[in-house]
Amino acid sequence: MKNIARLLMLCTLVLVSACTHGQSLNPDGFETELKKDTVAQLLDVRTPDEYNEGHIKGAMQANIQKEQEFIRRAQALDQKKTVYVYCLSGSRSQAAATWLRQHGYNVKQLEGGITAWKNAGKPVEGLVTKPEMPAAEYMKMVNNGLVLVDFGAEWCPPCRKLKPVIGGVKQKFANNLKVVEIDGGAQTKLVKANNVNSLPTIILYKAGKEVWRADGYIAQKDLEAVINKFK
Repeated sequence: MKNIARLLMLCTLVLVSACTHGQSLNPDGFETELKKDTVAQLLDVRTPDEYNEGHIKGAMQANIQKEQEFIRRAQALDQKKTVYVYCLSGSRSQAAATWLRQHGYNVKQLEGGITAWKNAGKPVEGLVTKPEMPAAEYMKMVNNGLVLVDFGAEWCPPCRKLKPVIGGVKQKFANNLKVVEIDGGAQTKLVKANNVNSLPTIILYKAGKEVWRADGYIAQKDLEAVINKFK
């Protein structure tokens, strides 16, 4: 496993050919490729605060400056699909692209980052502000029967990977399982109150009491086994 901090330093201080040669696209080219690629995986490697200030539509987020978070989220991406990566001005995306290529991903990066994208007049969007759910309302939702709560976010790669699994168990156990999906990016108070330290985190309640939890991706058959244990 490559040290991401070292990659960041190399890509910031030195023009490393592995970071730059033949892999960068200017904003027009990057936009054109994104529009053509119907299964594109767009990855913003800046911090959550930077992402919230404005990002390219459809982008997922994985902070390259937090090594374990970045690796965990990057590993949820599909190696069969191209990853389009960007940061603020280019150095962090170069480090991210280098790591991704070294681990078998096909990568295209935005030359000059989102700064160049904005300067070229390309559109960005911010997260929609959602009202926080009161703790009492949350507890009411999980108070009866068997309830599976999924703390996730649309911009989180492992959360997207987990989504079909959640949909599958929701359909299979429709008669005796309630599924609640919580936007962990917006419901920050609930995240903190429930000791959710990473996304996705799934929690199983029975009669209002937590009986099981897991963070990260889980296969559907394994989740079904847990549900069968407690139903």
